[in-house]
Amino acid sequence: MSSIGLADEVLYFFLVESAIVFVAAYAVGVTGAGIAVALVVPEIATLTSWAQAAGMVAAFLPAMAIVGALVPVHRLLQQRPVDLLGAR
Repeated sequence: MSSIGLADEVLYFFLVESAIVFVAAYAVGVTGAGIAVALVVPEIATLTSWAQAAGMVAAFLPAMAIVGALVPVHRLLQQRPVDLLGAR
């Protein structure tokens, strides 16, 4: 990243920010989906099935955080370096 004028800290910042957003969305989504399934189809809503589904979705969190971090970095790269300096 430094070869194109962006410090590595910029990517790490976006990576951490993206991870926080996705973990929060994951927690809300897993809880909401568990409640919805328990209300609609209570006979299949067990703690084991909920944990299995939550685990399957959790496997994708690192990939989603990395891709989510690349979006703002890509937008930064689309700007001219002079424009980035002028924003200070």
